[in-house]
Amino acid sequence: MDVAELQHYKYAAVSNQNFVKRGPATVFESEDAAYEAIVENKVQPNDIIIIRNEGPRGSGMPEMFMTTEALASVPELSASVTLITDGRYSGATRGICIGHVAPEAALGGPIALIRTGDLLLVDIPGRRLDVVGFAGKECGPEEMARELEKRRSQWTPPAAARKHGVLRRYFERAAPVSKGAYME
Repeated sequence: MDVAELQHYKYAAVSNQNFVKRGPATVFESEDAAYEAIVENKVQPNDIIIIRNEGPRGSGMPEMFMTTEALASVPELSASVTLITDGRYSGATRGICIGHVAPEAALGGPIALIRTGDLLLVDIPGRRLDVVGFAGKECGPEEMARELEKRRSQWTPPAAARKHGVLRRYFERAAPVSKGAYME
């Protein structure tokens, strides 16, 4: 199952051996949680990290600066960890980064349904990001469809990042990143 109808790949500093990668996902609900895991040495080389709820409706689509810099400070992580988010990156980002994933998690996009341990296939030349299995085991299309439908029926939107003021209005009315993330 393709995780995103829109995503941007940043791979200028990526070795060819990492252009196609298959492995388990480690899911974080925020950049702060991912950053904490990196600085506490809980992220290992070759991990595939997902940071979700950082898109326009989730948190306003901030730049994933802290996380990318923390990864860049550890050469074996910078060269091998794949970072996927519905948030955004700066032009100085290094390593395997996939951002602007849409539809975003806060709107119930497929990225919201991924769990830690699900198997992902990252195919940079093919411009694909696919879920290929669950709980560390590859699955066929029918089994995947059933499991994702079950997860979708249990999904609830995350709590609003801001409860008051202009930012609350933005979070309630932000257009998807695929349309420019303006306020509708």
